[in-house]
Amino acid sequence: MIGSGAICREISQAIDAGAVSAELTAICDVDRERAETVAKGLRRAVQVRDRAQVIRTSDLVVEAVSAQVAPSLIRETLAASKDVPIMSVALLLQHNDDLRGMAKRTDRQIYLPSGTIGDLGAGKAPLLGGISSVTLTTRKPPKGLMGAPYVVEHHTTWIGWCGSTR
Repeated sequence: MIGSGAICREISQAIDAGAVSAELTAICDVDRERAETVAKGLRRAVQVRDRAQVIRTSDLVVEAVSAQVAPSLIRETLAASKDVPIMSVALLLQHNDDLRGMAKRTDRQIYLPSGTIGDLGAGKAPLLGGISSVTLTTRKPPKGLMGAPYVVEHHTTWIGWCGSTR
């Protein structure tokens, strides 16, 4: 698992509890202390390693990083002949041909898990299939969107609902 935010914690806890039939062997994050906190919160021992070690020693590398970091991580994982499920589904809008081409050249798979909680940009992903309109309904409290990168960057009307983005 590369990344140690909310998605990593949820997946790690599910594996640790036996709800997912998998073995979590290592976690990596640029903030090593945060990765160590996630690892210490699990019953089963999980090592904290650097990115290259996780990619080299894992059968499957789960991408759970920011959309800015994800493309390079996916390329590095595919180049190491590893499959990768991606949580940053919306990044395919910008990197679809590049990443699909690399997966094909390396004979590896990029998995798009159904039901992933994408950032607000994930609402644009259906455009790849020719869908011209999408309605996104969220049950997240509006204040939970304060400071969300998409909301801040696009100055959407949600900012008014949430109050200040500072």
